[in-house]
Amino acid sequence: TRGALRPPQRTAMAIAYRVLGDQKLCEDVIQEAFQAVWRQSNSFRSDRGSARA
Repeated sequence: TRGALRPPQRTAMAIAYRVLGDQKLCEDVIQEAFQAVWRQSNSFRSDRGSARA
């Protein structure tokens, strides 16, 4: 599935893998993180910084 990842997921996966060292665990952690971001997306304020930051 790595080839199908978009740039934000690819970056997050690379960071998670450096920290965790386990591909499956990284996939689970990244999925949970992106779901949490999505659930809180209505509270995003662009005047406080970029989403990437």
